[in-house]
Amino acid sequence: MDTLLKDLRYAFRRIRKSPGFTAIALVSLAVGIGANTAVFTLVEGFLFPVLPYEDPEEIVEVYLGIDVFPYAPLSYPDYLDVREGTREVFSELGLGGFAPSQIERDGQVTSVLGEMVSGTYFPTLGMGAALGRTILPEDDVAQGANYVVMLGHGYWEREYGSDPGVIGQTLVLNGHGYTIIGVAHEEYSGVVRMEGIPLDFFVPISMANSLMQGSGDILASRDNQSYFVRARLRPGVSLEQANVTLAGIAANLREAYPDIAANLREAYPDVWEQTRKFIPMYTEDVIMNPVFDRVLVPASVLALVLVGVVLLIACANLASFLLARGTDRKKEIAMRLALGARRGTLVRQLLTETTVLALMGGILGMGVSIWLLNALVGMDLPLPGGVKLELGLTGRAYIFGLGVTAVTGFLFGLAPALQSTNPDVAPTLKDESTGGGKPRRFTLRNTLVTGQVAAS
Repeated sequence: MDTLLKDLRYAFRRIRKSPGFTAIALVSLAVGIGANTAVFTLVEGFLFPVLPYEDPEEIVEVYLGIDVFPYAPLSYPDYLDVREGTREVFSELGLGGFAPSQIERDGQVTSVLGEMVSGTYFPTLGMGAALGRTILPEDDVAQGANYVVMLGHGYWEREYGSDPGVIGQTLVLNGHGYTIIGVAHEEYSGVVRMEGIPLDFFVPISMANSLMQGSGDILASRDNQSYFVRARLRPGVSLEQANVTLAGIAANLREAYPDIAANLREAYPDVWEQTRKFIPMYTEDVIMNPVFDRVLVPASVLALVLVGVVLLIACANLASFLLARGTDRKKEIAMRLALGARRGTLVRQLLTETTVLALMGGILGMGVSIWLLNALVGMDLPLPGGVKLELGLTGRAYIFGLGVTAVTGFLFGLAPALQSTNPDVAPTLKDESTGGGKPRRFTLRNTLVTGQVAAS
């Protein structure tokens, strides 16, 4: 610890003596680290999804396979048929669908995004509520019978100041009063995991006609494919067994509702085309939707690679400055080596200096990333239903930023430290110039500059 404290004091003295270099270093690192952390925050849900469910390996998604979209949501009648026909393979089965709505509070009307869920949905996931209780099967017994609502965690924090006394209060949704029964867990991201897009409320699916205020019974049509289904496998049941059972249900539906001409479908909505089928997939293998995942995951990796290149350019820039400073300090370092200093000690001191710079740049980088995310949230993005983004640094983002900072300090500090502490001692001490030794035609600084231009 004594050695570390001495190295730190030495590092801070060197940093204070070079305010211009320090400013350039901090700005470069703040931009590189801030951009990387901000992009990581945007894409971490796609690359490193976390499922807050109980025994997530037992949960599967059930999709409707159709010609135009192989992984489509189900209609409510399809869900009922699947629930009835899969009791031997699924212990629980629930569904949810999006519900863009308007909330009226204190005389102001706000567009929000919520979900309609079956009473079995949260029990299927094995999730309770952060406060109060979730929507249960007894809330979903008859259409229009239970005006109850769960609040999204973010909405509860924003609009109610995390007030635990919210239970029992009334929330006006689309002109109707709903009794608040609970608050969802912060980790729950919805039937489709859309990072940064908050869900503000949850109501029973039996309230769909009242909430959506559409014409007719929107739960009766098989053409209304709007609901996402999740199921929990029974112990010992494999995905292949579930697939066989679902194939049998699809065959029965194709027979019960034969395909008809396209111009007659409006008159005969209960149609099951001959190519339709049910497709089960483990929830752990799905991020948003299997179709979108094929694009989103590579795009997320590409985004991280691009900002990683920005950071490498910043590191190369700083390494060039450090090499220049090392050239100016060669006589000092040669003198210290001649007086008996060990090369390892000098390398350690120089790396401590670059690490301190990296940590300072990392702290500024966190501020830059927060500013970038806030700027993105503040943009008037064309999201449906007036939905607003909710983005902030997560625990994983801070860990990522710390890791990038540590790697950066080592990356741009090691090569200059090794080169600066390996002078030809005698020629350097004899030479009046600071460089000493024989000039080289192509130096490490030239290589770094070439790499910067190429990367840019």
